[in-house]
Amino acid sequence: MSGFAPSYVTVNPNFMMPELIMQYSLASGAFTTLATENPMPRLGEADLYVYAKKVQLTTSVSANQSTANQLPSASVIPSMISTATYRLQTRAQYDNFDEAATGAWGYPLPEALRLAARQGIAQQLRNALLYGYNPANGEGLLNTAGATRVNLGADSNGNVGYSTWDSGQLAQFLLNMIGNLKTTTLQIGQPLRLVFLAPQRFVQQISYGGIVSLTQFQRIGAGVETAAGLV
Repeated sequence: MSGFAPSYVTVNPNFMMPELIMQYSLASGAFTTLATENPMPRLGEADLYVYAKKVQLTTSVSANQSTANQLPSASVIPSMISTATYRLQTRAQYDNFDEAATGAWGYPLPEALRLAARQGIAQQLRNALLYGYNPANGEGLLNTAGATRVNLGADSNGNVGYSTWDSGQLAQFLLNMIGNLKTTTLQIGQPLRLVFLAPQRFVQQISYGGIVSLTQFQRIGAGVETAAGLV
């Protein structure tokens, strides 16, 4: 890794723009899927595993018209779960000649390499969060035990792609997913924050792709809302 800063020739007189033009990368919103919306920095430098204690409670109750001679009791069963830790590393190598070369281009090489390293680490953290490094062990949100994968299928008009789905039916499909999720997690009737994690093309479609028909959304915004707006 180095600056790769070649020499260049210009025509004088000239005006050199002081700003730098760089490729644009969309920041990942994957960490909004966490309860705290950010990682919790708790590990020590040499920690190889993370352990968590689980406690399962089951209670038996007696129901009789007369007093029972022997009453059932509760069971408290502790257990342990664990996961491995991973060390993410990258490096930068340069010398004073590289610094001088990039200085001619108008940016400090150490700071540029530092930001590049942070970008790489952030991308690896995102991949670890969503997919894990050992999916067979249940690592990653998408490989969580009990996670449900659904198929969009076709709408009533026979459209099988989300880009051609009827917007009102697509909105109802999303609402049904929300209801099933809240039921599965025992959150029906409870206020909570929901996060839709999807590719840009799908978010674009439900947000800007099609307006919900007046016959399907007779509320404020009827005739002008997208599927995401209805939800």
